[in-house]
Amino acid sequence: MKKTDSARDSLCLYKIDASDRIVEVDESWDRFALANQGTAMASKQVLGRELWQFITGEESLQIYRSLVDRVRGQKVAARFYFRCDAPECRRFMSMRIGLGADRSVYFASRIERIEPRSAVSLLDSAIVRDRRMVTVCSWCKAVKCESRWLPVEEAVERLGLFAQPSMPALSHGICESCHTTMENQLHW
Repeated sequence: MKKTDSARDSLCLYKIDASDRIVEVDESWDRFALANQGTAMASKQVLGRELWQFITGEESLQIYRSLVDRVRGQKVAARFYFRCDAPECRRFMSMRIGLGADRSVYFASRIERIEPRSAVSLLDSAIVRDRRMVTVCSWCKAVKCESRWLPVEEAVERLGLFAQPSMPALSHGICESCHTTMENQLHW
């Protein structure tokens, strides 16, 4: 288990202000970002910027905006589950979004469990990328392969990515199953 996956680092907190700018991150934010090749996501790089700049994929962005609007409008917390995988592990996580003072919104992400696996180079942010593009579900990390969503390991094999000198770039979307789950979250 990597240092970033220890119990003390299983909770990551951040907050946006009423203008949706990231105004606060806790110390676990930087530990997690730096340990996972995410220097572009270090606190110095994100503080003061709009949250929406860091969420890719129109459907994902729409769902996050709807969740934040719901938290602010109805003054109720939202909670959902998602994956934040690394090349060598599956991280099953939960997120709680709640209302703070002055229409600020806080986000608390917690690692619920980790499953080690053989490294999947498609998920390695340091690997060379080419012009091809594959879509990954923002919530479950399934990969769109033709008209189906497959587990990342199966998609890598089906797409023949092991034999390629570089990996395709990643775009984010949402599979049908996760879309249904998240839509249900929006209609409690």
